[in-house]
Amino acid sequence: MRDKQKVLVYLASGPYRAEYEKLPFDKIILIDYHAFRNDQLGEKVECWSCNVLDAVERLKRRNLKISCLVNINEGLQEGGGSFVMLSHFMMGYLSPCLLDEFVLVSDLNYYKSVRILGKIKKLDWGFDFTKLTRSDEDFLNPCLFTHKAYRNGVYKEVDSFGEVFRLKRIQKSKSLALNPGVHVQVKQKSIWQDTDELDLIGVSISSQSEIFRHRSPNIRSYFLEKQKTLDIQGLSMIEILDYCEKNEIQSLGLMPWMDGNYSGVIEAIKRYTFTFLKKITFYHLSKKDYAQLYNYPNEINQNKTHE
Repeated sequence: MRDKQKVLVYLASGPYRAEYEKLPFDKIILIDYHAFRNDQLGEKVECWSCNVLDAVERLKRRNLKISCLVNINEGLQEGGGSFVMLSHFMMGYLSPCLLDEFVLVSDLNYYKSVRILGKIKKLDWGFDFTKLTRSDEDFLNPCLFTHKAYRNGVYKEVDSFGEVFRLKRIQKSKSLALNPGVHVQVKQKSIWQDTDELDLIGVSISSQSEIFRHRSPNIRSYFLEKQKTLDIQGLSMIEILDYCEKNEIQSLGLMPWMDGNYSGVIEAIKRYTFTFLKKITFYHLSKKDYAQLYNYPNEINQNKTHE
């Protein structure tokens, strides 16, 4: 991977270690609101006292793009962790800060203890992935980031600990000629990558068991308090379209929210009389989302893979 600055971000990092200074990155950001009382901004290693939601905003403001993401232990059982950072929804929110090709260092076995390994191990976040081995140039040993590798102040590798993946962003879209009054597209892309282009973002947080844990902050409120957002969970397409016309929305983006059944959505768009709304885009990350839209006949397909 090539970029002007190689940035490693470690979520729920735990305390600072001097060994991190030797890692082959230009900038290393440790994020943990329990390990650090205040921000510590070094030339190479920065310690951010915040959660991942606030960290995303900081990364955007500084225009930092992640070339390596580390996530080992989120503290979901003990340690104060409140939501699953490698969940589908959270990775979508982090997506604008990720390079189109980046390395993930993790310990997927960790998710067995919280019974969500089946969802996490698919890495189904709008990226293709390849598992790396020690012989690969950009392999980074997961043992470097866990206390399990330290005994009495001595570093020792733990056999078969963790996994390292290279992820490559998928760029896929399809146009649907459902109604001459509105341009309709479906995109395998994080909706948060196009916030500047959208007048309204339809937010759906349906898989709460995958995201929330005990002591969880109100994540739903966090996103719905943002500008240009609407909670679409439980709304019909007609209700959403009526809202857009009433509020003179021209560009609408929607997350998956109908549990796979979009026949009614298609019919609603086909029959609707549009005045203000000019563009509807259905955003998704999972490869299985919006199957009915992708299978809609006689339309123009545009499939691209990032080089």
